[in-house]
Amino acid sequence: MSDQLAADAHLFVVERYDDTGDPDSVQPIPEPPADLRVIYTVRVPADDVVIALVEGRDEQSIRASLGDVGWRVDRITTATWAGRDQKGPE
Repeated sequence: MSDQLAADAHLFVVERYDDTGDPDSVQPIPEPPADLRVIYTVRVPADDVVIALVEGRDEQSIRASLGDVGWRVDRITTATWAGRDQKGPE
């Protein structure tokens, strides 16, 4: 992520509903675009959803960038860090 984006970056939760039926299926984000930072991606088998914590400028740019690499976005929501480490994982 560029220095300019880092200054303007906001945290988002991005959800992709997993309809494969495979409980071991994880759909990672392929080669993340340069204009966003994927912090962590997890799959919640009980809910058939893949959840990614992503930093980027805004919802529209994140949705467009992930679409460009073939990662469908079913829901995107703004988020904030909770807890002691307000910066998140490096």
